[in-house]
Amino acid sequence: MYYMIIKLLNTDYKEDIFLALQSIGISRASYTESHNLEHYLSTEMTLFKGFFKSDNLSDSEREEEAVITSMVPSKDLVMEFLKNLREADIDIDRKNILRIFLVPLSLVFETETGLKDLD
Repeated sequence: MYYMIIKLLNTDYKEDIFLALQSIGISRASYTESHNLEHYLSTEMTLFKGFFKSDNLSDSEREEEAVITSMVPSKDLVMEFLKNLREADIDIDRKNILRIFLVPLSLVFETETGLKDLD
């Protein structure tokens, strides 16, 4: 069992990502909007002033990003997810659309299933 974290860098592809997740049987996932902190941290303003004053940000600095998280049972399922995106003509290999992180799980608790020791 793995914890998959998808950093969606271009939300124009959000629906395509959701469809590709559904196609591999992932229906219980979380979606959270996020922002790239690089723009805030690279300015000459002080750190806290940069966080609280966002009126002067350009459109590229305001670009929406997102994080999608879900548990997946195998690495093969993630490979199938990527394959489905490529077959849908989503150019994930040349365009900066997403990043995927896969973290092995050793312990999981859910109300429906209780505590599972996966080691």
